Amino acid sequence: MSEAKLKRYLKRLYKDLNTLREREAKFGGNAPLELLNQIDDHQTAITLVESRLAGDLADEQLFEQLDALNINHNYQRANVIPIPTLPLIALSLSVLGLLSFISYRLVAPTPTPTATPLPTPSQMSGDFNIAIAEIGQQGPDGSPVSSPDGQQLGRWIFSELQNEIKNLPQQFEVQVWHDGPELAAKNVKLGLVADEEAAAELAQTIKANLVIYGVLEGGQNPASFVPKFYIKPLQGEAGEMDELKGPFQLGAPIPIPIPLDTTDPVLIASLKPEVSLRARALRWFTMGFIWDLAGQTLKALETFQQAEQALKDWGEKNQGKEILYYFIGREILFLSRDEQQAQKVFDSVETARATAESYFKKALNSNPEYARAYLGLGSVYYQQAPQPLEARLATADLALAQYDKALEYAPKLPGEELVSLEAHFGKAVASFLKGDTLYKLGHSQGDNPSMYVEAGGYFEGTIREIEPILDPLAAAKQHRSLGHAYLALGGAYAQLALVREKQGRQAEVVPLYQKAQGAYTSCIAQGDAASGGNPYDALLKNIIDTYCRPYADRIGEKLLDLEEEP
Repeated sequence: MSEAKLKRYLKRLYKDLNTLREREAKFGGNAPLELLNQIDDHQTAITLVESRLAGDLADEQLFEQLDALNINHNYQRANVIPIPTLPLIALSLSVLGLLSFISYRLVAPTPTPTATPLPTPSQMSGDFNIAIAEIGQQGPDGSPVSSPDGQQLGRWIFSELQNEIKNLPQQFEVQVWHDGPELAAKNVKLGLVADEEAAAELAQTIKANLVIYGVLEGGQNPASFVPKFYIKPLQGEAGEMDELKGPFQLGAPIPIPIPLDTTDPVLIASLKPEVSLRARALRWFTMGFIWDLAGQTLKALETFQQAEQALKDWGEKNQGKEILYYFIGREILFLSRDEQQAQKVFDSVETARATAESYFKKALNSNPEYARAYLGLGSVYYQQAPQPLEARLATADLALAQYDKALEYAPKLPGEELVSLEAHFGKAVASFLKGDTLYKLGHSQGDNPSMYVEAGGYFEGTIREIEPILDPLAAAKQHRSLGHAYLALGGAYAQLALVREKQGRQAEVVPLYQKAQGAYTSCIAQGDAASGGNPYDALLKNIIDTYCRPYADRIGEKLLDLEEEP
């Protein structure tokens, strides 16, 4: 990392540390913090960064001391749906963590024909920021175009949501923007948003956490309007891209008469229940998202559960309610990873998982093609891995079936590339779970050859699922995600080598161990600046030091032993 780039990084950290201190003073222990962790000594941390910026402290000293202060200086968020990495080399399963994908976007500056610079557009500055884009009308080529009807609808949605936001706790500053004179004075125009990519770009430009958009579709009257929203996590421009991020469709299409006259009391009375319902839902989601993105899982869960009670008029089928059920299941699954919390709220981890499973199933009852709910179910079943071997086989099959369903439906959802990547990785670890279980059963049954054949097939399946996601992650320079992926890939090659040894297929053993070593080496490279990696990611460093480097060494020793064999 260049000195200039490092200094930009440290200046951003310095700003965030001060923001953290201010927000903790404002909100106390419930602060929606962007760093999402507790810091032992803010002033010491700020002083350390100041010293490094002044050149009085070496990089290694800085990050060692930041780690000692419990500062996760790469904004890692721990409580996402766990898609654990694989048990490696050892014959027992270990849950290392989760696969997190990081969103990264490079925006090239647009040349301007004049030397006079435009004023810098303002950015949102609330604790949670909502942008309501202009609602367009579907043009002849399918792209949205401005229309008086769409603009009136957008203003109405803005008014309804503003009224709902007033009901949020006063401790949170929620900003809502929509095009008008006030934004024009800030040199901001939200304009039309055609799709989730444009929503993501707008969110990044103005620092919005949630972008509401949509289009009046169809040439008939009434037109069809589907409100959508896009979530951008709080962790910054290159923050964690967990499954909360992305586009969501909020309910079934609303028929909108054209022309739309928002001064007609009869027309507004007929449309108000549909528009008001979605505004109320968005108000509850906003509160839940604030807690969720702040790492306050229990408060997020309580908020979404309150929403379930408050939104009983929300239809169960084809009305978008699967989103609410998914969020409830998601928060419960997070809690199930903390035994103390799970026992406090649900009496046991098993009860928590069962409750999460029931909500993911409710989501699928609302929408059988909701890919995210299948990912949630896959995680529930994978977490049940510490079982007797025979039961674990059935659990692995259940997990595999959910990830297959997620893959089946994810490609149909524009902008859901993340869901597809998570589904591939989930299927990979579920395949490994089944292969590992079959291997152990084969060993316990006196080296049962049929078990080894089947186990090898599932380890090969893990490799097939991992390899296609490597290039997309590398192209986006997502070093932490690549570290996880290479760690999983190395484990699959190493375990497959063990199977081939049991089968007497010695010619394949050394090449497989070499591939495993190569995967672990690639994992290590993700944290090496000389190789283009990121040496300042604390979580990635932990993955490398705890797993990839020791396993690479172990494989190297194994290869030396094999070379010395007669």
